[in-house]
Amino acid sequence: MPKKILSLFLLPFLLTACAIQPVPLPPTATLSTITTKPPLRTESLQSTATVTVLPATATITMIPTVKSDNVEDLIQILYASDPESPQYNPQSITYAQFPDALEKLSAMRSKANDAASHVAKAISFPRQEAVLAAKTLISYGPDITTLAIPVLMDNLHSQNPKSRLYSVIVLGSVKEKASCAVGDIGPLLWDTDPEVRFASAVALEKMAGKDLLPNNIIDSPDPLSADALLADTPEGKFVQDARNWWSEEGSKINWHPTYGICDP
Repeated sequence: MPKKILSLFLLPFLLTACAIQPVPLPPTATLSTITTKPPLRTESLQSTATVTVLPATATITMIPTVKSDNVEDLIQILYASDPESPQYNPQSITYAQFPDALEKLSAMRSKANDAASHVAKAISFPRQEAVLAAKTLISYGPDITTLAIPVLMDNLHSQNPKSRLYSVIVLGSVKEKASCAVGDIGPLLWDTDPEVRFASAVALEKMAGKDLLPNNIIDSPDPLSADALLADTPEGKFVQDARNWWSEEGSKINWHPTYGICDP
């Protein structure tokens, strides 16, 4: 009996001594440096998952939407993306609101007259969302877009090929109303960018009323869609007929004989 009592008395102490003690961590350890031992066995899992541990200081920045419905305020937001503007600041919230401002301007048909030239200018800004400016102008329709022809023509001389591309496409959407821009578009049939070359041939066909493209080219209802943005590769594949017309006939015509909608 005394032995049994002694065993019962010592048992709790033995269990405590045998318990697994926590491994102390160095003071510099973080969640991303702690390794569980033994390593996790993954062969029995259906798929592997990657867990990313964010540092304690990580924050998620939410860009506030544009609340103003004032066309002047929306135009000012656009110019935060213009490197030549005093408002230019790629780190600002205003800069990040560029797409939202264009979406609001696209819906403001009653104010389109006031916004058209500024939206056309936004096509030349060095950012991927500049295509949204081209879409906004096209959504306004030819009558409104004609108000922006001088700015669009200026964009044709941009060093940015996307600015030239989108401006040519928008001018082509106006068709014969933008024929005064033909003289500026013709030389783009030799542009270094294959998409600009193709878009120029499409625009010239619409403006000049000539058959300048191969018969297998189908006019897309959305000229800015991926299906419509073909590339003239190898060079001359799509634009050779347009080049022949321009060299033999088009370049000899004065497409801008009088002061008109192509003048600022």
